[in-house]
Amino acid sequence: MKIFRIIIPVLVLGGSYLAYRHMVDSVPPPRRFAGSASALHVSAERVSTTNFQVVVSSQGTVQPRTRGSLIPQVTGIVKQVSPNFRDGGFFEKDELLVEIEELETQDKMFQYKKFLQKIYEKNKVYNIAVPPAELLIPSWKDLT
Repeated sequence: MKIFRIIIPVLVLGGSYLAYRHMVDSVPPPRRFAGSASALHVSAERVSTTNFQVVVSSQGTVQPRTRGSLIPQVTGIVKQVSPNFRDGGFFEKDELLVEIEELETQDKMFQYKKFLQKIYEKNKVYNIAVPPAELLIPSWKDLT
């Protein structure tokens, strides 16, 4: 029994080696190319850069990579809208997108100052130290 465990692997390896040698020896040698070593004819052309428009036809749904929403911090009538403020438009940091009429903002500032002035006068009666309204709220231009 032990002898078969040794003889069978040796026979398989020996047979594989003989098959390998037969395949290697039976392949014909590669043919030699007896061509001339002449120079090839090459044509060259000078090129220059130009604008080239590429049109690609496709179909499907286009979706943005990122999506954002703008939430106004003030109310008012829109005076002017930037041409870049549109669907899919690009704009730079600190670029003016929408200009809002200042009348409503000025009116609210006047109302806040008036309200703060009342608080200031009431606290003056009770001897509570409150800075004047001009120091509590900066000018309306700082809020826009």
